[in-house]
Amino acid sequence: MKTSTTHKNFVSVSLALLVAMLLSVAGSAFASTIPVIASGSVSFNGTLQTGTPNVTTSYNSTTGLYQIHLNGICFVRTKYTTLATVSGYNGYPQGALFVNTDDDGDFCKKTGDLVVGLRDFDGVLRQADFQFMVIQNSPTIPVVASGSISFNGTLQTGTPNITTSYNSTTGLYQIHIKGLCFVRTKYTTLATVSGYNGFPQGALFVNTDDDGNFCKTTGDMVVGLRDVDGKLRQADFQFLVIQQ
Repeated sequence: MKTSTTHKNFVSVSLALLVAMLLSVAGSAFASTIPVIASGSVSFNGTLQTGTPNVTTSYNSTTGLYQIHLNGICFVRTKYTTLATVSGYNGYPQGALFVNTDDDGDFCKKTGDLVVGLRDFDGVLRQADFQFMVIQNSPTIPVVASGSISFNGTLQTGTPNITTSYNSTTGLYQIHIKGLCFVRTKYTTLATVSGYNGFPQGALFVNTDDDGNFCKTTGDMVVGLRDVDGKLRQADFQFLVIQQ
């Protein structure tokens, strides 16, 4: 049984802070052009606490997934950058969860919804409050870089200034941002595992960093995906880099 909801006309403080962080990069001009497709704060039971007016949400107790319908949009995960994070204190194990975003796999034949899964350390789907943001990958996107990366390091979609690869020796994903030396302390970087990758690949810690060269010869961003034992794994993920 699903619990549906329509959006409420108020803005939560936590989501507003996330949006404000993005908008503060370049003031009102930035605010007028940031390509946010949808965003929202969702309760553990699937009700929408607050969000953009094009969002309806539900929790599917059969699949254990949250379903997010974006009115007028067929959501395919490789075409967008989607970020999500557990919010609020939900206790253990609900308070310690891996976040996984995906499309519903229908590929617009009948539906085209965003789904979110929250897994504990054992890979069991749990319920908890979370927040999400979906942005359009565009050549005019007013951020440093964003993209959707396949488990094998290929770029599925993203801003035109990035090239990506997977280093099988280090177990890390390498992201080169053209014309920019990436040092992690100079940027705000967000990343989320996306797609269904199974367990333990579907339950991974995401870590972003620079390559440690500090622009002497290189200056790339690196991403590591680790399981509960600390082992580096491969999985699809999406990321967003903004100027602080």
